[in-house]
Amino acid sequence: MTVRHPPPPAGLGPLLRGARTAAGLTQRELAASSGISTRSVSELESGRNRGPQQSTVEALADALGVSPRLRAELHRTATAGRGGRGRSGPPPPSPAPGRAPSAFPAPPADFTGRGPELAALRPLAAAAAGGTGATAGIALVTGQPGLGKTALALRLAQECADHFPDGRFHLSLGGSGTRPLRPGAALARLLSALGVPAARIPSDTEERGDLYRSVTHGRGMLLLLDDAADEEQVRPLLPGGPRCLVLVTGRRALAGLESSARLRPGVLSTAEAVRLLDRVAGGGTVAAEPGAAEELARLCGRLPPALRAAGNRLAVLAGRPGPAAPVRQLVGLLRPEELRLGRLGPGGRRLRASYTSSYRQLAPGTRRLFRLLALVPGPDFGPELAASLATLPPPAAGAALEELADAGLLEPAAAAFRYRFPELLRLFAAGELRTAAGPAARAAAESRMADALLHRAAAALRAAGGTAEAGGESAYFPGGRTKALGWLDAELPNWTAAVRWAAGLEARCGAADVAEAMHRVFASLGHDPWRREIPAPGTRTDPAGRRTRPDGSSPAVPAACAVPGRTGRTAE
Repeated sequence: MTVRHPPPPAGLGPLLRGARTAAGLTQRELAASSGISTRSVSELESGRNRGPQQSTVEALADALGVSPRLRAELHRTATAGRGGRGRSGPPPPSPAPGRAPSAFPAPPADFTGRGPELAALRPLAAAAAGGTGATAGIALVTGQPGLGKTALALRLAQECADHFPDGRFHLSLGGSGTRPLRPGAALARLLSALGVPAARIPSDTEERGDLYRSVTHGRGMLLLLDDAADEEQVRPLLPGGPRCLVLVTGRRALAGLESSARLRPGVLSTAEAVRLLDRVAGGGTVAAEPGAAEELARLCGRLPPALRAAGNRLAVLAGRPGPAAPVRQLVGLLRPEELRLGRLGPGGRRLRASYTSSYRQLAPGTRRLFRLLALVPGPDFGPELAASLATLPPPAAGAALEELADAGLLEPAAAAFRYRFPELLRLFAAGELRTAAGPAARAAAESRMADALLHRAAAALRAAGGTAEAGGESAYFPGGRTKALGWLDAELPNWTAAVRWAAGLEARCGAADVAEAMHRVFASLGHDPWRREIPAPGTRTDPAGRRTRPDGSSPAVPAACAVPGRTGRTAE
């Protein structure tokens, strides 16, 4: 006789799997809807985890839209499954509205400008406060050191704090330092701030993430993740409900992180920079010298830390007896490029420390290119010019330029695949170049750059004039005249500077032939927009007449200076 035992009650796994199947969701889709990881959903359904936290069950039940009866059954089986495994107990306490911990510092009292950026972020904050989105509102604010990214985020947080009553948290991730905060440690701090007892915080990072998303599900929270290192650090810290606003600041672009808004602020406008100087200096000092104040703002790179340092220095100078015009005095002190960061005092030292931390995170080859780019005479440059400086293949130079831009140490220029130095970062790069390379090495790099520019400029001018030779200029400019003219326009400040350097080297290398060959091409063109940039044949331009080099070195004799001679040919 066979004894039939009654079937055991269904465990959590079969109940959850049945509810998910009935809802027509995959495990991945349920994970995305509930804020629980796909691995955790799989472990629950397979029975490897029989006793999740009650907050996890609540998040899953909400995502599945189950009936009250099935919700109660899910909780009952989860409670039974926890047993004595140390995962039982009531759900973590929730911060009461209006009493949540708030660790937000105030924005700077002299916060100035950033109207367009705030206008772009306010609708995102309003949508998150109303819970109208499918997920948390995430805003990324990235860019070079010293822009005031944190101050911008704090200003927005100050405006909208009352709309997020269940928690307002500021967490520094230390991304610009040598030891960024690990995601597991960051989750532990956030869970503790949310009221979860230390004994209830799991040791596993992924389980901490699950608990964190469960606790934050459905809550109205504002979170500032400041100074992020990369996407992998930030992604586990994103909360699990649509009523959350997350502001992420960092130097790197964080291109792999999904976001609702992505801002890369520039430096302050001249008017905003002068206004900040005036607010810091006080006493009408800045208003009395408007022209000098604009020059001072330029010398400070229009960056808030440098402007605040300059404003404090103005306040000291204005209080001293003696001649007036303290703004012009300070402009004179800051004009020497190699001394500027040091003379900006504490603000300059903070900027230098910020630049140094980002610079040291670069690969050695990228650091070398960063230093050498300080030699470029024009306002921007592309992979070809960078390659000539660092003796790299153009694709490798292009990849290094992208790495520098992603790290916030270069900015994209207006034209595609071209980059520019922010003013004070150029001075920092020049200082690092003086430290790392002697005069001979700097002169050799400058010579390589001038050599490449002169070869290419002569080829472009001949291609533009219709005198290109097969296998020569056509290899540089397969697009013919149009491509040649485009190169001449894009590189105008750089190649004309190379011509002036060569013309200043006198006849010992036949350098005057460079200008003469180019003027013959100008004559064949009839009219051109570049003639005014080139010294007439036979003239000698003093190298000191060009923009002063931050490293103080003199230009070397470029190998190409005698190449485009009277025959108009370009040597290989």
